[in-house]
Amino acid sequence: MRLFTRIVVYLSLAFCLCVNLSARSLMLEDLKTPYSTGFQTLILQDKSRTYKFKSLTQTSNRPIRLFIWYPTKQTNKANFLKYEEYVYSSSLIKDAEKLAHDEKEVLKSNFVKAVAYFEIKNEQAEYIFNSQTKAIKDAPAIKNKFPLLVFGNVGDGYYFSTMAEFLAANGFVVVSLPSIAINEGERCGFDLACLKLQQADMEFAIQTLQSYPSVDANKIGLLAWSFSGLAVAHLQMKNPNVRAVVSMDAATGYQYGKEILDQSKEIDFNKTKVPFLHLHGLDNARVPKNFDFFKSFQSAEKYFVTFKSLQHSDFLPLYGDVIRLAKNDEDKNAIEGTRWVNLLTLKFLNAYLKNNPKALRFLKSATNNKDESTSNIFSFASSF
Repeated sequence: MRLFTRIVVYLSLAFCLCVNLSARSLMLEDLKTPYSTGFQTLILQDKSRTYKFKSLTQTSNRPIRLFIWYPTKQTNKANFLKYEEYVYSSSLIKDAEKLAHDEKEVLKSNFVKAVAYFEIKNEQAEYIFNSQTKAIKDAPAIKNKFPLLVFGNVGDGYYFSTMAEFLAANGFVVVSLPSIAINEGERCGFDLACLKLQQADMEFAIQTLQSYPSVDANKIGLLAWSFSGLAVAHLQMKNPNVRAVVSMDAATGYQYGKEILDQSKEIDFNKTKVPFLHLHGLDNARVPKNFDFFKSFQSAEKYFVTFKSLQHSDFLPLYGDVIRLAKNDEDKNAIEGTRWVNLLTLKFLNAYLKNNPKALRFLKSATNNKDESTSNIFSFASSF
């Protein structure tokens, strides 16, 4: 039995287990991880740029809020965070423990408004707030050096929390940061100006974290969903320490993304030699896809994975993991699909940021595999 088929059989058994929010959304508890997950946030200021808060009369330095997950020691007595603490940590002015009750309520209200598109009810939102994560706040970091993973700017920093926890427990330092406009109350549009703003924020995050004792700054992976993939594309071409890129149905696979990139003077496909994993799902007639970016990407190590039951929003962990579960969604193909998104991403990052030969063999085998056990979930290709 080939390696890929053996792994499929093993993981298929895992998919049949009953799960709760902390089990399913964070890390497939039936699969062993070498570490637990520590968590901390940082409010920083980029003194090279300005920002205007509505509540302040004067302009300030640009705020940068980093959500950081990292490997910590395994423990059976961990004091795991509740999900609501992620929401409270999204303030650009104060740390969560310094917030007054009314300030917390505003952040809760902002969360409910942000997910209103997905028809979340009040009791479902409360379920999310009170659910236990797999992150341990301010836990001691492992002293080894780990590759750094940076998520592209989307919404608030906790939007990627479930995947971030999973990756940190498997030996990565993971950072995400919100998408912030030029000033409070303004919108970061779908345009080149917003792209450059997000790129600068990610560059600031990398500059900050590259000196952390547990970070190997020579091994950086970039992950992106939706519009943030355009900033990631620019950053990858600019930073030689970026060794792998994951597109979670990012805008580099859409026509509108191509049109924005066509306006840029910084796109140079001669600098796209790093491994590239592009994940995408069902077509949406209102937002046409375009795969010219993938076709033009020069890496010999690129993978194109089509998920047959996932929509664009499923690739964002906030929806694909947390909201689907809170709504008691029983779409088994979608649940398995989001799990495979996590697992294929981990295999890819292990292969190219950790030089793991087993993970690389898995990817190579999966690319050519015709196994029927996953044919209703995804198809795998290296070119088309």
